[in-house]
Amino acid sequence: MKTIWKILLAVFIIIIIGFVIVSDVFDRGQYYSTFTPKEEMIEFYMYKTTEEQEKAFEKNFGNEKYNFPREKVANVKLFKNKFLLSRLTSKTLSESSKSKVMSFFNNPVNFDWVETTWEVAESEYILRFYNKEDKEIGKIWLCLKGCVMTKSIPFSQLRKVSNFAAVTIGF
Repeated sequence: MKTIWKILLAVFIIIIIGFVIVSDVFDRGQYYSTFTPKEEMIEFYMYKTTEEQEKAFEKNFGNEKYNFPREKVANVKLFKNKFLLSRLTSKTLSESSKSKVMSFFNNPVNFDWVETTWEVAESEYILRFYNKEDKEIGKIWLCLKGCVMTKSIPFSQLRKVSNFAAVTIGF
């Protein structure tokens, strides 16, 4: 009987460890599809050439409707993108830092148009944006060392050709 309990305990521990690992991987990455509203699909994606698409994005620079993350941000947290340590390394940004980050990511001057094969798993940091109900409303992955790339959810026309762009200045 003790052997059965030991086996059940070992299986239970393995399941808990597996759940923690899988939830961490899903939390730090993008393993879900994102919905692009029909209006945005028509406005930004229904073009035959990349140049036409870039012009559609540039036409909407400064359009408040498409500012990241589309809702009022109550707080911003910075996470190191480290396996099993991401949530433990979070840092809530101050009001002044939050304002600087929001200004930076909503200014098209700070970004170049670049197509890339970069993956979010390569990012060093994740910025998470929360509303006043503490619900996550946006996420930006940052790859700074050597690749200077970003990816954002929800879509932002400021950093978009396949939702990736090169950061031209740091913060």
